[in-house]
Amino acid sequence: MAFQAKDVMGSASTILQDAGTIRWTPPELLNYLNEGVREIVAVKPNAASQTVNMTLAAGPRQTLEATHTVLSRAVRNVVSGKPIRVLDRREILDNMIPGWMNTANLTYALDVVYIVQDMTDPRTFYVAPGALVTSSIEIVVGVMPAVIAQGTSVLDTSTYTGAVGLPDLYRNCLVDYVLYRSFAKDAGIPGAAQRAVSHKGLFDAALASIANGENAMSLASYAQRGPGSGQ
Repeated sequence: MAFQAKDVMGSASTILQDAGTIRWTPPELLNYLNEGVREIVAVKPNAASQTVNMTLAAGPRQTLEATHTVLSRAVRNVVSGKPIRVLDRREILDNMIPGWMNTANLTYALDVVYIVQDMTDPRTFYVAPGALVTSSIEIVVGVMPAVIAQGTSVLDTSTYTGAVGLPDLYRNCLVDYVLYRSFAKDAGIPGAAQRAVSHKGLFDAALASIANGENAMSLASYAQRGPGSGQ
């Protein structure tokens, strides 16, 4: 369920005891909110993800679109429906088919059989055989949510109705992040620095809990446990 910037900003203002948004203005809170969204996506790239059809460039080397942050999964070839095998290391292909990036050694084809990714460059990956300009694959990618714009009335939090591009379960995380940044602003005031650290800790712990919950409920985890495990 989508939620709006004002939902996070309003909760933060209440906890800050700044209902009139005098000490921490709406534009300032919005900046913290946008920072929090970026932080979540940096720590947990699948927090915002999409399944898309990607038209490939000719050859083996492929680059994700500018709005995509990471390739999370390769699903299938769009035209034939054939699945794609993901290899852990490029060396596997180098040993199987020396010179595989050259069409003279492995003819470029419509269907992708293998995908190799080096996480030192998460937005680039390689396909084998090299693709044709008509090749298209279905992939799951991480996306960077759009920056949330200011409200129609800059100093009125209720007008900050821009949607936050993350699932609703991240809402409390973002409140804690906004509070962390807000209290950090007043680090010189007694108790403020400790509260900033506390809310940053809550933010980090919540992200870890979401990740653990997803891992526990994933199909891969279920397959490892087995349907009769009772766990």
